[in-house]
Order: sequence, then structure tokens, then C-alpha cells
Amino acid sequence: MSPAPNGWLTGRSKRLGTPHSQDLLTTNIVDAWLCPLHEAPTDGKDLTIFHLCQLPLQLLVYPDHPLLKRGDLTLDQVKQYPLEHIPPKAYPGTERVLQSLDFSPLRKTKKQTTQSGTSQQANASTLHLGSVLRHDQDKPKLVALPLRLNVNTGVALVTRREHSATTAIRDLRTDLEQRLKDFQLMHPEVQLIGSTANRTGRADEE
Repeated sequence: MSPAPNGWLTGRSKRLGTPHSQDLLTTNIVDAWLCPLHEAPTDGKDLTIFHLCQLPLQLLVYPDHPLLKRGDLTLDQVKQYPLEHIPPKAYPGTERVLQSLDFSPLRKTKKQTTQSGTSQQANASTLHLGSVLRHDQDKPKLVALPLRLNVNTGVALVTRREHSATTAIRDLRTDLEQRLKDFQLMHPEVQLIGSTANRTGRADEE
């Protein structure tokens, strides 16, 4: 997240996955966690979850992906391409979404190389799950395939219950809501959920 909300330090988990991020929160290593809506914990009695927004889940690809040259796309056509590497059990919500779509594309290994010894060509054909909110500064900007999945994703803010009513969390929610409102001007498919409204802490984001 850039810039960071006033008074907060932001960062990404070095180990990917919902369980690891939740552990960082419950052990007070981080004070807040931004996660995909479908990855929000369902069994955290000591946690408070604020649903910030929802928006369509999309399949994203690099701008030169061969599927972008096709006309009407079908899910069967898309399944012929590898999905980005997702560590087993790291994102259970994402796995459930894929199951609900009966979508089992070819799985991409963590290191997939071409005959030339590089992963450039393999990466160019890879499918990525995401939305208009996804942006990876280290890669060319991903673009959405023209295929409606009819499934929503979104963003949730998760914090420990004892922190949920503090000024720091209220101000953080306000900051996040304003960013989403600004983003919504260019992307009206983003739907705000509820009322989302700074202490020096640390937030962790997936």
C-alpha cells in the first residue's frame, strides 16, 4: 500500500498464506491485516473483521497473452493455461472459489522454465486471480480477460477484537474507505460495504 496510512508501517508477509498472516495478527506481531474478502477468517473469536468493499473476481494475464486475441472466451478454453502458483492450503478461500467454479486449470509449478532456461515464456501464458485492485509493481500491468466469472472478491480489514474500537483502527478504516471511494470514481464496479471510516502500528497485507 502506497503511501502508507499516517502513523502506520505497512509490509507483506515473507511467507504467503492466510494461516501465517492470521498468526502474525493473533500474536501481536502486526496490528491489522488487509486480506481478500474470501480469505477473511471465519473462526477467529478474538478477531474483528471489517468488510470494506466487494468487486468482481477476474482472471488476469499479461498484455501479450494469447487468450486476449480470441473472440468469445469460454472457461474450457481458459483451463488450457496454467494458473499462478498457489501454495497448497495457503489460501483456502481461493481454493473454495475455484471449486465453486468447477475451475481446475493446469497447475503451474513454482519454477517453470522454458527450453531456453528462462521462465519468461511460461510466465507470459500464466493466469492470475485478482481484480482491478491488484497491481504488481515488479511486473507489467496485468489485464483482465473478457470472461465473467460471476463471483465477487473484495477487501477485509482484520484486527484483534480489543483493538477494533480504538482511534487508530477507526482512523485506519476512514483512510481506507477514502482510498476506495477515490478508486471507485474510475472503477464503479467497486462496491463499498458498510461505513468504513492512527496509532503508530504495523499493518500486514496480502
